[in-house]
Amino acid sequence: MPRTTSGKWQRTLIAAHAHTWLADRHPTEVTRILREELARRFHCQLDHIDLDAPLTELPGADSVLILEALVACERRWQTRLDQNALSHIHTVRDLRDLFLGTLSP
Repeated sequence: MPRTTSGKWQRTLIAAHAHTWLADRHPTEVTRILREELARRFHCQLDHIDLDAPLTELPGADSVLILEALVACERRWQTRLDQNALSHIHTVRDLRDLFLGTLSP
């Protein structure tokens, strides 16, 4: 007979997942994750990703790499950013704020 997980254990797993899900969407974490994705793709140090610098002027940035980072974040947070809103994005802070708007409950 297969072994089943107790109700208490299932609730604990669900609560742990919910906590991780919420923590992953906290503004500080969204900023950190977005900066890490950009730095990874641009092959630069994390401290070179200035929140207020134009995305296209970041070290190693180009439109394809920016798009790759954006798609990676969309997948991570299981969301899609509005294409019209993306046309108004100029800085990392703008992009972070757009993601935060889609992740808010």
